[in-house]
Amino acid sequence: MTTKHCRLYHSAAVGERLSKSISKHAAVGVFERENQTSNLLEQKIFVRGADDRFTVSIDSSGVHLHKRGLKKHAGRAPLRETLAAAALLLAGYRGKEPVIDPMCGSGTFSMEAALIAQNIPPGWYRQFAFMHWPSFQSSQWEYLKREAENHFTRAQNPLIFASDKDPAACRRLDMNVADSRLADIIQVSNRDFFEFRPRDLTDQNGLVTINPPYGRRLENRPQSEQLFMKICTRLKQVYAGWKVILIAPNKQLAKKVPLKLELHPISHGGLKPVLMVGSIS
Repeated sequence: MTTKHCRLYHSAAVGERLSKSISKHAAVGVFERENQTSNLLEQKIFVRGADDRFTVSIDSSGVHLHKRGLKKHAGRAPLRETLAAAALLLAGYRGKEPVIDPMCGSGTFSMEAALIAQNIPPGWYRQFAFMHWPSFQSSQWEYLKREAENHFTRAQNPLIFASDKDPAACRRLDMNVADSRLADIIQVSNRDFFEFRPRDLTDQNGLVTINPPYGRRLENRPQSEQLFMKICTRLKQVYAGWKVILIAPNKQLAKKVPLKLELHPISHGGLKPVLMVGSIS
């Protein structure tokens, strides 16, 4: 519950009255799961008040929408899926060019790029709270999914190349890719970013995406800054002609990047990194 300029502001009191009202006007059985009459379905109800006017809404999503249901085997400090998808679109990615994700970690950029390239809706792999509502019609939902599936495009060869120097990260991503049936478009390999060139993977220029380790993933700030500048040097040396998505740990470091990129401050995990997009000349 949230309120602004309201005479009613005590959340517990408002919640108690709302609960009594629901119990009075709706039969409890309406909210029970089919064939599970002993277990009531937990449903979130949001109350928002502004200037003594209140709006009551029901959560139709369940878990947050940025959770696509793709990361069953997640690593440390994963990038939010919605942030990765926005960055890809901001960089002009439409699913036709190769993508190299050379510090893939949990593989968020790779998997979001795969969804875009194959025209798969971002909520395809997950469940929603509304699927447990009494009004939900599973047959209609399955029909809508079949209609959407008719517009999928399947890759003939890998278009997205995810790699990491951490073998454990590669194994987790391999499992996620297999579970999501994306192995045709995503190729996962255990490689060090500084020890291969893009021509080792593809003969076309495309998009390189890098979310380097920073913050809690490295021991100290100087170490993070040193690694970041080394990444920038490598990009300029061997990725000329490629588009790039690069996340800088902070504004100060972003201004030192020897590339002409657009800067977009973002918030991620309590930190204030900078999302950078553009082309490498």
